[in-house]
Amino acid sequence: MGTKVWIVRGGGEGQFTGQFLELGYVGIGYKLHDVDLSCVNDPSELGSLYREKISGADQGAKSHNLTRVGRFLFEIQIDDYVVTPSPHRERLIFGRIASRPYHDPNDEVSNNYLNRRKVTWHYRSIRRDELFTLDGQYVGGVAEVTDPEHLRTFFKITGRDDLIANLND
Repeated sequence: MGTKVWIVRGGGEGQFTGQFLELGYVGIGYKLHDVDLSCVNDPSELGSLYREKISGADQGAKSHNLTRVGRFLFEIQIDDYVVTPSPHRERLIFGRIASRPYHDPNDEVSNNYLNRRKVTWHYRSIRRDELFTLDGQYVGGVAEVTDPEHLRTFFKITGRDDLIANLND
């Protein structure tokens, strides 16, 4: 499938979702806010950098976070869809990725989410119960929506019936 759908959360409780929408981006932290990740060229370079910068966390958490950062940098593509939950997670806001990763060191409000991608947000949100719950298989800060039924529903709600035919069950 060409166009993918990603969940990128605006903080554990959605506390940065408003800023994501207002300034037109999604971002990640994972204790790497002071590092310009847009200069990282491949997963092995990211792994070395991550091991150098992050110490003390348990190995399982490090591995999961490294996977999420790698997805954000290397798997999400321009024109993919991104979904972010509103604070309290009652609504899902969606948009299209509009840039490669970049680093914004000048943001004093959300200084944990300085590694970003520009997003063209749609002005319509979706009730969470219309789409999918974000629980279970979509845990974590960056996750790909892979369930064909969830993708069909998303593309139907967003008016992209043309993408439904490309789904493999």
